[in-house]
Amino acid sequence: MAVLDCSDLERTGKVSNISLDRKIVLNIDHHISNRMFGNINWVEPYVSSTAEIIYKLYRKLHIPLNKDIATALYVGILTDTGSFRYANTKSLTHRVVSELLKYDLDIVRIYRNIYEDIPFDEMKLLIKILKGMKRDSSGKVIWFKLRRRLFKETTLSLDITEEVLKFARAVKDVELAILFKEDLKSKNKIRVNFRSKGKLDVNKIAASFGGGGHRQASGADIDGSLNTVTKKVLNRVYQELKRKI
Repeated sequence: MAVLDCSDLERTGKVSNISLDRKIVLNIDHHISNRMFGNINWVEPYVSSTAEIIYKLYRKLHIPLNKDIATALYVGILTDTGSFRYANTKSLTHRVVSELLKYDLDIVRIYRNIYEDIPFDEMKLLIKILKGMKRDSSGKVIWFKLRRRLFKETTLSLDITEEVLKFARAVKDVELAILFKEDLKSKNKIRVNFRSKGKLDVNKIAASFGGGGHRQASGADIDGSLNTVTKKVLNRVYQELKRKI
């Protein structure tokens, strides 16, 4: 069984319930927090994306690419590098993409389908969430608190977390954006997502709450009420800010 782009087996959802006693697990990932849960672990934390690793696999095995495969790999690299804006974008990343573009990819349509296809009602929800943005006195930390009632009757086609944090990171002088979201299924669990501009290692912060991810993008599921978890996480963030900034 191959598991892609998951730092731990629990991230696979129902797949994690499968008995692995007689199965070989191939773990291919690029998260720095990967728990090396596979029988075979191919983990490269400093590669742009798991899609870039899969490209290497195709080349190593001499498997021919086609337009569909190239499109899938391109989308994986595009989204995991924040459209080639994040620090995980290396010269090799661009060389891989240049090879994928040889398959006549419609990059304009791909970009629009991913980033410019937000339904009107979801855009209004996004605006509503952005109005609730909070900033600390230093101006370096921005956060949002999302209650489950916002999403109970809404089926979202976009990743609201990424959209919200994208705007927050764009604010001048901000070093860290955090989104606190009540879990739809559990009344006592909060999903916390961190996005750093680089000075703060949010993987380290997330790991202290049992989560993980990347140095600049991480998350954790934390037990507690929305207000309690918010206070606890912000206290931890300020401890790290004192050391780094």
